[in-house]
Amino acid sequence: MAERLRGRIRWFSHQKQYGRIQCGQGLPDIFVQIGDFQDIEGVHELEDGGFVEFSVEQTPAGPTASNIVLLPSKQ
Repeated sequence: MAERLRGRIRWFSHQKQYGRIQCGQGLPDIFVQIGDFQDIEGVHELEDGGFVEFSVEQTPAGPTASNIVLLPSKQ
């Protein structure tokens, strides 16, 4: 199983259905698409700065978040 990371949503466009996750720990921001969330219903409540847990997949376009889970706001 892939390593799970935690981060915060740097920004997310509900209209465009994609955004970036800020990982911290010296890692670059990770691209995220709405279809990569495990709970699509919860994405409607997603806000910039929200906490998430995710895996990273390497794609031809670069690293992308996958299997994203929304976490409670207090981490």
